[in-house]
Amino acid sequence: MQAPRTIDITPSPRVLRLLGLIDLQPWQCLAELVDNAIDAFLTGRETGQGAMFPRVDIEISSREEIHAGRGKITIRDNAFGMDPERLTNAVRAGYSGNNPVDKLGLFGMGFNIATARLGGCTEIWTTKTDSTDWHGVRIDFQEIEASGNFRIPMLTRPKTPQEHQGHGTEIIVSKLDQERALYVRTPGGSRTTRDRLSRTYSKIIREIGLTAVFLGQPLTARDFCVWDRSRTVETGSRFGQVPAQLPISANFGQRNYCTECWVWLLQDDVVCPACNTDNSIQQRTRELTGWIGIQRFFDTRDYGVDLIRNGRIIEERSKHFFSWESESGESTPEYPIDQTYWGGRIVGELNCDFVPLSSYQKDSFDKSSREWQLIVEAVRGNGPILQHLRKSYGFEGDNVSPLARLHAGFRRGQPAGLRWLVPAGPDGKGINVPPQEWATRFWAGDPEYQSDAKWYEAVLLATEVNARNRSRPLPPDITGTGLFDPQPEPGAAQESDAVGRGAESGVNSPTSHRDYEQDANLTFEAVLPELSGSPPIQVTTQRLTRGQLPSGLHIQVVPVGNNLDIVYDPSHEFFARSLILPVDCLLQELAFQFKQRSNATLADWPISRVTYELRQRYYPSTLLSIDEIRSEANVLLNELVEHYTEALSAISPLPPDELTDTEIRELAAIVARQERAGTDRVKEIITNGTYPRYMGHNRVLKLIERRPELALDGQFFSLSYSDVDVQLRPDILQQVDVALKDLLWAVDPSQSSGAGAEWRSLLARAEASARLLSIWRV
Repeated sequence: MQAPRTIDITPSPRVLRLLGLIDLQPWQCLAELVDNAIDAFLTGRETGQGAMFPRVDIEISSREEIHAGRGKITIRDNAFGMDPERLTNAVRAGYSGNNPVDKLGLFGMGFNIATARLGGCTEIWTTKTDSTDWHGVRIDFQEIEASGNFRIPMLTRPKTPQEHQGHGTEIIVSKLDQERALYVRTPGGSRTTRDRLSRTYSKIIREIGLTAVFLGQPLTARDFCVWDRSRTVETGSRFGQVPAQLPISANFGQRNYCTECWVWLLQDDVVCPACNTDNSIQQRTRELTGWIGIQRFFDTRDYGVDLIRNGRIIEERSKHFFSWESESGESTPEYPIDQTYWGGRIVGELNCDFVPLSSYQKDSFDKSSREWQLIVEAVRGNGPILQHLRKSYGFEGDNVSPLARLHAGFRRGQPAGLRWLVPAGPDGKGINVPPQEWATRFWAGDPEYQSDAKWYEAVLLATEVNARNRSRPLPPDITGTGLFDPQPEPGAAQESDAVGRGAESGVNSPTSHRDYEQDANLTFEAVLPELSGSPPIQVTTQRLTRGQLPSGLHIQVVPVGNNLDIVYDPSHEFFARSLILPVDCLLQELAFQFKQRSNATLADWPISRVTYELRQRYYPSTLLSIDEIRSEANVLLNELVEHYTEALSAISPLPPDELTDTEIRELAAIVARQERAGTDRVKEIITNGTYPRYMGHNRVLKLIERRPELALDGQFFSLSYSDVDVQLRPDILQQVDVALKDLLWAVDPSQSSGAGAEWRSLLARAEASARLLSIWRV
């Protein structure tokens, strides 16, 4: 019988050139080559051959040399090196001597893609401690194409006397792609490349003490600026105390794996479905480790979980866990949904070593794999996190996963204080810009900002200010600036009044009986980086509690160096008979002090501009700006809608007559427009209690009127309702109703601008109502 005819399918040498067309960014190409060194360091640690001071250097020729065609990219490490056999295999396209579960598996296809993307010629030189020579190969794509085959000679060179105990590997890429090489040499390209490499290798830099030097400057690991694990918030009966950091640990058992084809086998399989053999089958442990926690600031982009494979960050700040995807493929965001204008603050690190990657770009995990699904279930549990979504999709009970616990404790950014662990400014309102600036000092290594003490002081400030505001008698201090003081004890009040009247009361000189208390609302460190040459100013403000200031002043200002000591008299007619507040005077005096210390001209920085910048930075709630008021009103209204959605979902199913016929028609129109759904879907939304989310602000007054017990009595607002006499309850609802109507006026797009006294008065009333509702907010 005649033997079957065979054909030679050795690929054309042009295949290596085509590898250079696979899309990798310059930093990714460099990372592919650095990964080889990382693998060697990790293997060395396992075998006892690790370098005491592991180091990788990345050098790139100057722009002039690149333009002249003499440019080179060199990656050099001091790992234990390779023998000739391993070097031979390392440069074969498609080969990886590393076990891809335990290592990054970079030599082989990844190596060839990266080098082909960077340049036309690659040299690799490597040596071990006990070797007398360097062994090397040179891959020149033009020469290989000209020769028509892949055979290249093995090169050697003797070690110098200084190198006789040396070890490591050096990769030199020449005949560079000038566009990519020049980009990395530009200031912007260099900065971007350094930043991406620093972020990618942050964990490995920290863990093995790696020194990675790019263009002569060491890469720096970027630590997480997170709350200490000892910080907790209270979630009540649902989860109790929830720490600001939660460990993640799950062992999914062992599974057979083909190290040749990089394929996980099914539970009972012993033969690889790809190569149809059991030659390279090994049992591997599938284990997830890491943590998730809360950053000390919110950010619209800089949040999420770093997904790591063998020390290298594959997906940085992944948001994948923050949405629920149903079986039909519908994705519903679950975080951040309450504080979207600030962003999110859940972060973490997960070591997903056993999960396959989706491509040679090494920028994502294979989300279709069963291994990835194990990760998702361990982090965010089975089903949605939000209660109303769980009911909608038929899931029973609470989601008790680590992410669900963290979400329940830290999902919101308002109100500031201990409940959500949110810092506040001097007015007691939530802040985010200063915490972001403090984080910058954290990353710069400032010792005063390494612990979370600075942030926690601001959290406690919110608690102190809000407690003081709630204790004040009417009229309420809706500005949170200390104008309306708690009433003193009867005896003290009479004495203070007598002293204040001075000669009329016949008592001693008032200045000899002065007494003060610090006003925490108006005590803070002020910085104004926009104003050239101005240093920080420490402001310490005290409130006069008895007597009067010298010469009958309403405020006394004493600058000492870069400290500013202020005392004000809240009972002075300057405040008592006007709408001027102590914070207004403070900002004017502080603006003058900043201007005095700066080198900016009055033409560029008039006092009024300095005052405005300070007000916007530290007391934005006192700005009677429609944008500021609308933003705050939107936040409170959105939170109220979300609160009712969750509260109604918790007591669902609701009766069919929950809504009036008019409301049902309105809801049906919204559902038809948003979901292209009809009557059955409308009924479902009503009975499962999620209708407030669809109807939004339009029906928030009806929600309060229909079910006040879900919003009052400390559920959302602190006002008592159930314990109040029935005849007085309408008055309480009317107070809330009037204030909410003012907020609805503010968020109405038709009120975005106006003129005249009436519009400004309505704006002032909306601002006052926002402050009042904020004081009532639990």
